Amino acid sequence: MKKCILFSLLYLATLCRAGQLTLPAVFSDHMVLQRDLPVTVWGTADAGATIRVEFGGQTKTAVTDSSNHWKVILDPMPASSEPRKLIISSSNNSVIQYSDVLVGEVWLCSGQSNMHWPMEGREKTESTEAAIAAANYPQIRLFRTPSKFAAQPQENVNASWQLCSPESARTFSAVAYYFGRKLKQDLNVPVGLLQCALGATPIVAWTAPEGFAGRETLKSFYETATRLDGVEKIDRLTPSALFNAMVYPHIPFTIRGAIWYQGEADYRDGKLYVDKTRALLDGWRKRWGTDFPFYFVQVTPFAYPNDNPELLPEFWEAQAQIVQDIPGTGMAVVSDCTTLDNIHPPQKEPPGIRLALLAEAETYGMDVVSTGPVFQSLQKSGHTLRVHFESAVGLTTRDGNPPDWFEVAGRDGVFHKAVAQVDGESVLVQSEDAPDPVAVRFAWHQLAVPNLMNGAGLPTGAFRAELPRPNLLVLLSDDQRPDTLGCYDSSTPIRTPNLDRLADQGIRFENGFASSPICVVSRASILTGRYECNMKVHQFHIPIPDEIFADSYPAHLKEAGYFIGALGKYGVGISSLVTNTFDVFEAQAGQGPQFRDYQGRKMHDAEWLTVKTEEFLNQVPEGQPFCLQVNYKEPHGSSCPAPEDDHLLDHYRFPLRPTDDPESFAKLPPYVQTGLGGWCYRNEFNNEEGDNNPYQRDYFEKVMSVDRSIGRIRYILEERGLAENTVIVFLSDHGTHLGEKQLYGKWTPYDQSLRIPFIVYDPRPAAQNGSVHSEMVLNIDVAPTLLDLAGVTVPETMDGLSMKALIDGEAVTWRDHFFFEHYTSPAAAPRYIPRSLGMRTETGKYLQWIDPDPVIEEFYNLGQDPQESNNLLTSPEAQDQINAARKDLKAWVQNNPPDFEYDPYGEIPQYGCKDIDWEHFQEIRPEEYGRIKAEVERLGVTWEQAVDDWEIRYEICANVGYWY
Repeated sequence: MKKCILFSLLYLATLCRAGQLTLPAVFSDHMVLQRDLPVTVWGTADAGATIRVEFGGQTKTAVTDSSNHWKVILDPMPASSEPRKLIISSSNNSVIQYSDVLVGEVWLCSGQSNMHWPMEGREKTESTEAAIAAANYPQIRLFRTPSKFAAQPQENVNASWQLCSPESARTFSAVAYYFGRKLKQDLNVPVGLLQCALGATPIVAWTAPEGFAGRETLKSFYETATRLDGVEKIDRLTPSALFNAMVYPHIPFTIRGAIWYQGEADYRDGKLYVDKTRALLDGWRKRWGTDFPFYFVQVTPFAYPNDNPELLPEFWEAQAQIVQDIPGTGMAVVSDCTTLDNIHPPQKEPPGIRLALLAEAETYGMDVVSTGPVFQSLQKSGHTLRVHFESAVGLTTRDGNPPDWFEVAGRDGVFHKAVAQVDGESVLVQSEDAPDPVAVRFAWHQLAVPNLMNGAGLPTGAFRAELPRPNLLVLLSDDQRPDTLGCYDSSTPIRTPNLDRLADQGIRFENGFASSPICVVSRASILTGRYECNMKVHQFHIPIPDEIFADSYPAHLKEAGYFIGALGKYGVGISSLVTNTFDVFEAQAGQGPQFRDYQGRKMHDAEWLTVKTEEFLNQVPEGQPFCLQVNYKEPHGSSCPAPEDDHLLDHYRFPLRPTDDPESFAKLPPYVQTGLGGWCYRNEFNNEEGDNNPYQRDYFEKVMSVDRSIGRIRYILEERGLAENTVIVFLSDHGTHLGEKQLYGKWTPYDQSLRIPFIVYDPRPAAQNGSVHSEMVLNIDVAPTLLDLAGVTVPETMDGLSMKALIDGEAVTWRDHFFFEHYTSPAAAPRYIPRSLGMRTETGKYLQWIDPDPVIEEFYNLGQDPQESNNLLTSPEAQDQINAARKDLKAWVQNNPPDFEYDPYGEIPQYGCKDIDWEHFQEIRPEEYGRIKAEVERLGVTWEQAVDDWEIRYEICANVGYWY
């Protein structure tokens, strides 16, 4: 005891000699200087004194500043096992000389008890005693920093470097020793180990005050660390107290890097530990002036009493996240070295060796396996999840049994024990209790000691993962027929390379249909997944009711954390709920302009949508999935081709379409013949010379403009690295007649109006891309499909079906029929738009024109008559099918009543109101009222007949040009 007191007094007296040449204790005999890096040597002396430092043929000088401090930097040196002298002299004739100085690798070894634990730990075994006896490595040098804490940074400690021997190693950190021994053996250079460790200490005690600065989550630690002089009690738990006393004295002694074994005191921190580690490293690296590597040990499984057994796995997850978030870090997993009833596992050699492997691989560039299998990605195939790993060569189990500690969960989030099987460098997992798994977790319990490892014998760390939520991109065109694309019709007169490539790479559905042949309704159905009668939008500019929009795909995806956007022709009335739901909403309820002045020039709609898509992607927060619906107005009649596509087909002549003949037209009901479709055929589709080529050329050129835009958008996704996780759905809101039955436009229940192109491209491995499907898929299937792809439960209120099973190639029972409906007939249209509904199967169609009384019916055998030319309504052979279809349609209408509110007075009045207040009508629309009144008087009918009698009502409307 007297010797210790005498030594301390002499030591303090040496430091306190004013003006004497001094260096911190980290400079001593037997030290190791860092090779290949500039080496800092510093100390104190008389102000103004010239300091001369000599080592290995180098001589450097410095002048002591006014605060008596000096510093020189030696040039980088190669490793050397030759014992040399470091000589420091002052112009006041003071000289300090250190002997037996080597040049090699220097590492800081820090943390709490498991790093502090000496070779002669409590659990002495024959193997540890043998290791101590063999610890005769004179070129490994050890420095044990005394355990102290302080309110202010300390300039020095009471310690010195020692040669590694059984005697010195016995009390030295076991993990650090095994780390250094491995480096010495494999690098064959001297190794210096600078131990700064103390048991039962939190990470904040080792952190420099400036490391906490600017971090809101660590604000209280920063406030404490910067005001320690006013703290009554300073101990090993106090923020920065151990940094001040045990780390600061060694700065800026040149080191290669640091190893760290700590966390038992912080295991309840969860993700906060990532912030704390970043603070630790930022402070240390800033003080040392270099971003040195930092390798740490993941804490081991342990039976923490009275704790949630999943608390420790959350901490393991946070430790693993450090490697992802902080450059220059690595983690050694040692779950196979645990003793569940002992927080200090006696096996200290594996942690030390695994830390050394990290250094050898990452710092020294050696070709060694440095980590166990690390979770890489998750893939689903049927009822099985495939877990992909990195560093998984030779993937196997430690005991030869199937992999254990795997669990899977379905959409309910409840995890069940899984059966696991190694398959190459991945593991297949499944559970009968979770037949539709979407998530997996591994070793998610504080007592988990899993058996999975790679061929190098390194274990797998705990992890959890969900199937990655894909980005979702809906590309919606307007009035587009399938035969406008080469992938649907090779004889099409245009090239559509981008949509054809999308179809080749994805899934092309041959039988895509709209449930309603008009823009506003179909687009509302796409958003809601509902039939027209169930989402209550049957007219232009009517918003989807709030209670229904709240159940739409944008609303559900927003709630699930997606970044939501809509661009272009939204096509449906817009409410405040709509604009508040979308993160980006640059869309309009109406048609929108053909060109926009944007970015200083005139942009075509398709180009503007391309630019806006890129701007949307710029706004998506990092790491957040997005869903964007891009709404083209092309090739709708109100649009035009982009300038680069205009007139490309000027020399092409289109053949007449099948049924573009007077005989087919004559088969139509009279009200359809005189309706808007027939009028548009005569007045818009055909010009004054009876030539429809100019219109068709324009129509197909507009499709080329859409195709170019989609190609550019896909390029942008690829350029940004988003393509591999972005599902693309392309469809049109409905089709159109191009002369069939001598009709132009949509609005009919015939396949030309209902049939649409429908392509889905899911780049993820589970999708059955490159295939063609014959199932009947609908516009109302888009919403449930998007939700299902995103892992969101599909509401029962949606009428559509999720196509995910079809996309993934799973066996599924699909629809064999669907219903279609068209209740939209604007009062101010140039001609009457006949309303209809019906049912289509794979081979037959039954339809009703619902306004006449009685309704007009048609039935077609689509297998034999795909052009719907031969109405079989009176065919004896078809009566059973007709009666069955009539019955099915009646039942469907009863269950899905079209109880719309018709407005004959408003801004966009509607045809079909059964109860008209004519006095109110006269107030709102006096001009139309006057024409109707004159016609009522001319025909000599009552106002009741003008509403209730279909024939009379139709005649009045036709004569006055207003469809009330």
